[in-house]
Amino acid sequence: MEVGDSLGMKMDASGFSRIAAQTAKQVIIQKVREAERETIFNEFQERQGEVINGVVRRFEKGDLVVDLGRAEALLSHKEQAPREVYRQGDRVKALITEIRMTTKGPQILLSRTHPMMLAKLFELKCRKLQRGSSR
Repeated sequence: MEVGDSLGMKMDASGFSRIAAQTAKQVIIQKVREAERETIFNEFQERQGEVINGVVRRFEKGDLVVDLGRAEALLSHKEQAPREVYRQGDRVKALITEIRMTTKGPQILLSRTHPMMLAKLFELKCRKLQRGSSR
């Protein structure tokens, strides 16, 4: 088998009860969710220490929940720059500082005050300038 191939087996399902079918469906859905969580965890684990763009989705006790596309991340109040005000829908650039696997799935922690944030921003700006001068 290769990625993208499908595998099917015909079974006589006439002997299954409604409850057995529902249980099988729930088990399959749970396994798919677990695989998605693990994929997201592995993807962001590799990106730890990287500056990422996101959109402010909501506020939870002073912390920001940032939508990164495939996942949501947490920008805690103490990791936000002082005197910056965020509104729902604002774009945010932050550093991925930590990824934890929790019972609810991967938790991605962001920072805008980490010392590496400034270094990474300078690095991005230098790359942008180098690309501009080579044209």
